[in-house]
Amino acid sequence: MFRRVDVTDRPALLAAVAEFHEATDDRLGVLFNNAGVDAKGPFASMAWERIVAVIEVNLLGALSLTHASIPLLKATEGSLCLSTASASAIFGAASVA
Repeated sequence: MFRRVDVTDRPALLAAVAEFHEATDDRLGVLFNNAGVDAKGPFASMAWERIVAVIEVNLLGALSLTHASIPLLKATEGSLCLSTASASAIFGAASVA
């Protein structure tokens, strides 16, 4: 099953998880979070809305999908949850706020 979903849209995300739930008889072997956006430039001149968008997608989106998927993950023996992160999550770089 493939479904594109905006991870910042909680109702759409919950609908996608429910659809997956029905299609797979309550099983989820691997959840792979791989949504991300960036914001380049000096932090002081960056639009606040852009900063919030980065946090909503990169952090809250992954947390939201993981949280919504916990019942399926628990119901599947040996299930895994993986999340991709940018190297920017590990170290800072000039002009990458």
